[in-house]
This record gives sequence, structure tokens and C-alpha cells, in this order.
Amino acid sequence: MTKNRRESIIIVSYQFCPRGRIGTRRWSKFAKYLARIYKVHVICSKYPFRDKLNWCADVEGNPNIIIHKTNTIYPSIAIHEKRSFGVKILFNLLNVYPFYKDEAQYWKKSLFSKIDELRSSEKIENIIVTGAPFTPLHHLAIYKGKHPEINLILDLRDPWMQILKKNYKGFSHSKYKRELENEEFAFKMADSIFFVTKTFTEQYKEIYPQFSDKMTTVFNGFDAEDFDKFSEEEADRLKIAYAGALYKGRADGMMLLINALEKQNKNNIQKCTIDIYSNQLDPNFVKEVKSNYSSFVFLKSPLPQKQLFETLKSYTYLLTINEKRAPFAFGTKVFEYIALGKKIILISPDGELYQLLKSKNQLVSDYSNRQVKDMSQELFRDFEENFIASPKELYDDFNIKSLTESLIPSFK
Repeated sequence: MTKNRRESIIIVSYQFCPRGRIGTRRWSKFAKYLARIYKVHVICSKYPFRDKLNWCADVEGNPNIIIHKTNTIYPSIAIHEKRSFGVKILFNLLNVYPFYKDEAQYWKKSLFSKIDELRSSEKIENIIVTGAPFTPLHHLAIYKGKHPEINLILDLRDPWMQILKKNYKGFSHSKYKRELENEEFAFKMADSIFFVTKTFTEQYKEIYPQFSDKMTTVFNGFDAEDFDKFSEEEADRLKIAYAGALYKGRADGMMLLINALEKQNKNNIQKCTIDIYSNQLDPNFVKEVKSNYSSFVFLKSPLPQKQLFETLKSYTYLLTINEKRAPFAFGTKVFEYIALGKKIILISPDGELYQLLKSKNQLVSDYSNRQVKDMSQELFRDFEENFIASPKELYDDFNIKSLTESLIPSFK
């Protein structure tokens, strides 16, 4: 990044520090690096809690990142990270009414007020808005209609209506149709539209060819500064680590791998172990592991980010899983695995990430028993012969610093 100025930009991210969902990571990291060029104003909703895993260290205490926490009528307790039974009930009820779109549905008034306040005191031309939740993208399209001089950038971390195919519980088809119209209107008003994978970009170009020249791919990535102080460790055991949520869909993929590895463990002197760092686990999966696989599958508590990265250095293989319905997913853990220089195991339907890692000679499998079996055999052969290299050549492609540089041409 070669510019040396302090123009101001606005990032609109309904979820942000101290909230710690994975949705807050992308623009926390980009804000960190953008703040070396610009004065960055982040507009988010008030969140009275502080999630255990968060990216606040990237954005707090930086004089060039100002976080504006605005009022919202959505009750924060409904999205608290401790998902008690009562919280789940409240969350599901709110999804039916009145927040049948998403939690930011009625955020427009306070959002516009804060933008107006900032623009009245500073010259701000660039506004970036990220979703999900997606209604802020539509809100900012309305704002752009009133203020055509702004440069509006939409960032879709997940697919919106056309691909997500969200169904509104208890509501008519007309509301679903109206939301599709909102998506198209937002794309029409935007100056640039970012998607996190090439797959999403190409899909949306086919759906909206009239807006295709606005669309580009800006991947998620890893922050090299998170790994600068880590010492190299020699991983000398057949160890696999998995970190992150493991609910029903992904748990199915994990069980396929566990069953395949159990058979390989019986046939080999060296035994393979799997350590799972998570407190977001499917209850049936936990029961099954504790009953039948506790000799080589170990359930561990999640770790703070830096401690987790340090711990993962001692593993030979790092595992990521896309559930059957999500062949398009491109989990951020993959980028961190690349930064750590580790060999990657992927269980996923055929898709962009599957093909990328396959092309780099990593261990990939779909959900068929045959592929999982073949992959587990390849894993043991690799441990003995060390013929699978880590995908180090992907390092530069997914470095947040270089990805931030790719954002700049979209700014005025």
C-alpha cells in the first residue's frame, strides 16, 4: 500500500467488536490495514456483551479506527454467544416476527443518522456495507438514491436472496418477491460489489448480467501479523486438529472420517488421533464420540486465537469441513492453515475450495464412503513417506495485506 493520506471512509457492519461471530473477522482485518491509509469509521449496532473469541485487538486502540455503536431495537440477548434454551426460543420467535428478514431490519433510522453526522463533519465519499445481515445493503442503496455523490461498495460475505433462497416463515410469497427486488435494487445502486469466492461472483454475474461489470472477488484471507512471533515446530506424530463449530451437517462429515480412520488405525502400528477444539458441537456427535471413539478422538475446549494458532503448530494435519449443502463455502480457517504452513484435509462436496486444494495436492474427499476411505489411506501413506507438501504457494494469494490493496481501486 503506497498511499500516504488520511481521507475518511465508512464501513457499515452491523456485527462488529465486541461481538465475535466470524462475520466480524473480515472487516476487522480489512479495517486494520485500511487504517494505515485512511481514517476508518465503523458503524455497527450496540452489543452489550464481549464474546470470548473476537477480533477487537485488531481494531481497538487504533486512533485511525473509530467505532460508532448505534441503537437498534433488536434485543442483543437473542444473539448472545451462550445459546441457552431460552435464548434459542427468543431467537426463533424474533425470526418469525417482527424480524422476518434479519436482525438489522429496523436499523435504518439510526444508521442514516450516524452517516449524516459523520458526513457533515468530514469529507467522506466511500461507504462500504457488508452483509449478512443483508438489510443494511438495501438501506444503503436507499441512501445512495438520496446522495448519488457517494461511492457505494456492497460486500457479500454470504449469498443473498437469489442463491440463499431464504424462505420467510409464516409470510407470503409477496414478501419473498419483494426481498428479491430489494437485492436487485441494491445491486443497481451500488458502484462496486464484492463477493468472497469466484463461485459466488460467477453465479451472480449469470443472474444479474446487467451489473456484472461491478462485480469482483475479494477473498477472505489470513493476517500474517497474527503469525509473526510463532516459532517453527516439528510435528512428528500422525495428529489431526479441527477447530470451530461442528453441528449436524459438518458432524456428518467428521463421522465419515472418524469411521475411516478407525479402520486404518486397526491396520497400522502408528495410530492417528483427532483433537477437536470447540464448544459448539452436535449433542448426538458428542455422545457417539464418547461412547465409541474416545481412544483416538479427543474433545477439547476452544482456545483464544493466538493460543490456538500456537497449538496448531504441533499438528501435522489440519482439518476443515463443508457440509453437504455448502459446496461453495470457503472457511476462513483454511487461510490460517495456509499461513501456518500445514497440510490440509478437506471434506466437502465438489466446489471451488475442493478443486483449489485438490490442485495443490492436499487431502480432499467428498461425502462418499469410497473417497473418504481412499483419503484416509493416502493420509497414512503420506505420514510414512511425506509426499504431500503444504500449499505454501497460496500464501501470497490470501494474505490480508495484499487483499486490502485490491480494495483500493474501488474507492473514489
